[in-house]
Amino acid sequence: TLAAVPAAPTLSNPTLNSLDLDVNANGNPATTVFAIRCPATNPVDASWNGKYVDAVGNPSVTEVWQTDIAWAIITIHGLTSGTTYTFAVKARNGDLVETAFGPEASLATP
Repeated sequence: TLAAVPAAPTLSNPTLNSLDLDVNANGNPATTVFAIRCPATNPVDASWNGKYVDAVGNPSVTEVWQTDIAWAIITIHGLTSGTTYTFAVKARNGDLVETAFGPEASLATP
């Protein structure tokens, strides 16, 4: 069974250098894994622009796949004050077939 495209992630609790992200599984089973990407920042933050989120909330050049339960509500670290961060999530089933990225969500740090 193909995984469903995830809904937009929920972004909350922005601080000067972090925010919280919650994957929205969109009805996928608990065994589905997800990768989180930051496709855009404004103004550009080279540390995050185009990068993935790793298992502890830091930027990664490669995808990190975890279940929704493993991601939990992850705190994204190393952000820059006064910057808008955009995140999107994709899913992968047990046969390693990936979905497209779901809708994006954006939030600015103060």
